[in-house]
Amino acid sequence: MSKKTKEKKPVPTEVESTPVQPETQDVIKGRLTEEEWREHLENEKALEIVSEVVWDVVDVSWETIYHKWVQREIFPYAVEDAKKKLLQAVSWNFLARDEGEGDIENDSS
Repeated sequence: MSKKTKEKKPVPTEVESTPVQPETQDVIKGRLTEEEWREHLENEKALEIVSEVVWDVVDVSWETIYHKWVQREIFPYAVEDAKKKLLQAVSWNFLARDEGEGDIENDSS
C-alpha cells in the first residue's frame, strides 16, 4: 500500500467546550448589563405613556364630575333665589298698613 491510500482518519477527541457567550457591556459592572438597562428604559417609556393616558382619563372624569355637581347645586340655589324674589315682589304689592301705637296720650305706661 502506498502512502496515499493509507491516509489516516482523524481520531475524534473529546474536548470540553464551553459555550461562548456574547460579550456584554455592563452599565454597572457586575450588576446591570446594557441589555437590562435597555429593558428598563423601554419599561419606563411604556409606563410614561400609560401614565399620560390615565391622567387624561382622570382629568376628563373630574371635569365631568365637577360640571354635573355644579348643575346639581345650581338648580336648588336658583329655585330658592327665585322663590325669595317672587315672595318679595308679592309682599311689596300687598303692603300692610301700620296702625301705629294707638292713643299715646291716654296710655298709662
